[in-house]
Amino acid sequence: MIRRIIVGIDGSEYSRTAITLACLRSKMTGATIIGVGVIDLPGISRHEAGAGVGASHFARKAEKSKIKDAREKMAGFITDFIADCEDHDVKYEVSSHEGVPFEEIVQEANFADLIYIGTKTYFHFETSSKPGETVMRILKYATCPVVAVPKDISFPSSVIVALDESKAAARGLREFVDLYEDKDVFSDLDFYLVSAGDPDKLAPLHKDALTYLSTHGLTAESIIRPGKPSQIILEEAKKRMPSAIVLGAYGDKGISQYFFGSTAKKIVEDDSVPVLVTH
Repeated sequence: MIRRIIVGIDGSEYSRTAITLACLRSKMTGATIIGVGVIDLPGISRHEAGAGVGASHFARKAEKSKIKDAREKMAGFITDFIADCEDHDVKYEVSSHEGVPFEEIVQEANFADLIYIGTKTYFHFETSSKPGETVMRILKYATCPVVAVPKDISFPSSVIVALDESKAAARGLREFVDLYEDKDVFSDLDFYLVSAGDPDKLAPLHKDALTYLSTHGLTAESIIRPGKPSQIILEEAKKRMPSAIVLGAYGDKGISQYFFGSTAKKIVEDDSVPVLVTH
């Protein structure tokens, strides 16, 4: 049951899309959205560190100026968040922090049901125009499910569930059903169970997963193909054009063992489909 949704605020188009998706979810569940804005204070300090003795005075002035500017910009981002929530007529709260972005968001999410965060994050907007690593760190350390959101998406109409023999993948399927078990949502939702490996070996796994879905009144298409997990998942994503890919975060083999290596990184960096990661 979704009652508290965390959404990261960094002023980017990715963040605005994440806010919109959170608002749509809130409209369906009545959940409260907690907009979390974080000024990357340590990042600003590091950026201005290292000046020589003669330049230290100017470095301190530059740091103070950047912090002041960051606070003003974040106030504007939060104002936009509030306006979006009020436009959608959803409940919201605001939580502002100054610290390490992923740490503050993970801490906020300890007592939340879901996180929406852009597949590209710009919390260090004051010191760099390039996206940071916040999203991958949140995916790794958050204790609740996380949806990594691309810049341009629609609300889920079809979903790929990446399935292997790990417990993490099974949890991913179950938690997705728990998060989205709403007949108004599921009525037009197409499921695809996608596995990479030997079809004969994985067929019993898919049979069990299909049986589980059927007990929730859901059906899915089973897809098992030999090859690398990331390659198979992304190929099927381009073919099926899903609105979400569901991954399990922790496990010993298959998709899960690659999570902080190639598979999930490639899928998130592909930046075309929202990725739901469970824990």
